[in-house]
Amino acid sequence: AHRTGGVEVDEVLYVASAQTGDISGWESLVSTTPRVARLDVSHAELGEPDVMARVAELVADRAVARGH
Repeated sequence: AHRTGGVEVDEVLYVASAQTGDISGWESLVSTTPRVARLDVSHAELGEPDVMARVAELVADRAVARGH
């Protein structure tokens, strides 16, 4: 059985759909406060190529900002 445990990370990007509610439950699972990117799409649309391209841009921009 899966047991939820904490993860030590430097940064978390939580990509949320327009329908996503409170994400505070994630905060206890990671060692830093998640950065939330709320996209104006449905949950089902998060896997669409154009939306995934937007997510990739968010990740790339953040990596550049962090000097990676």
